[in-house]
Amino acid sequence: MSYEIIELPVPVRLQDPLHDEFCGLSKEDAKLYYAWFLKQIPHRLAVLENTVCETSGYYDWKCDYSPKSLDPLGQWFANRVSKRLRVKSEIDEIYDRGPAWFKYMPINNWDLSVETYSFCFDIGIYFALVLQKNVPDVKWKLISKAKRHVFLNQPVLTGLKYPELNPFSIMTVFARKLLTKASSGDRLEELYRIWSDS
Repeated sequence: MSYEIIELPVPVRLQDPLHDEFCGLSKEDAKLYYAWFLKQIPHRLAVLENTVCETSGYYDWKCDYSPKSLDPLGQWFANRVSKRLRVKSEIDEIYDRGPAWFKYMPINNWDLSVETYSFCFDIGIYFALVLQKNVPDVKWKLISKAKRHVFLNQPVLTGLKYPELNPFSIMTVFARKLLTKASSGDRLEELYRIWSDS
């Protein structure tokens, strides 16, 4: 069985800067995405579990929502993150969306691959559910009112130590750190401890 890359029901490209892609959604598309996201959770978890369990050394891994399940998942992910080279038009578009001073800032010539972004969605969902199952009063919320919010039109978790957790955003940062060797796969449980304050 091959991995099923996520297909979003809204006009969002899986590329950096992703927050700009979500900020550009209409209110209707944001609501559609949020409802779709919540409905997709069981399916995406099944896709993730099947994909992980097909890998040698991970046949026994389970979506059991335990903090201890996170580090093996992170180690699995560390062996699957990949990047792709940006084309010049992407770099130009990033500069065009920024303020004038931003044009003098260097931009990486690479981005996460589409498959890696999809893994970030799935692992982010699982990470969020581990928090939700183990920390009281944690709930999903759609950021829709604060127009300048970095997570505008995206689902976040509330009720944690810090105000809002965007699990997809956390995983894209984690993926970039894995690719640049700034982090290792066995840091997901530590990340859970930071957010759960346990």
